[in-house]
Amino acid sequence: LEVITGGSWRRFNLESENTIFATGRAGNIINEYGWYLQGSYRWQFARRFSLTPTAAVRYDKNSYFQGGFTPRLS
Repeated sequence: LEVITGGSWRRFNLESENTIFATGRAGNIINEYGWYLQGSYRWQFARRFSLTPTAAVRYDKNSYFQGGFTPRLS
């Protein structure tokens, strides 16, 4: 079993003069974060044949948007 995980976090001051997000005030602090988890398992059926199914999920959240999950299978 192989597991990979990671995360990110960013906080920044948006100085777009309300051209990207209409908030009514300049200099908004925005928080973004995300998390990633992936797991895979290799099945060896014969000397030259194997199968490695992989499943992953990612979660992203921004101050202006609802958080959301993104699943993936391969």
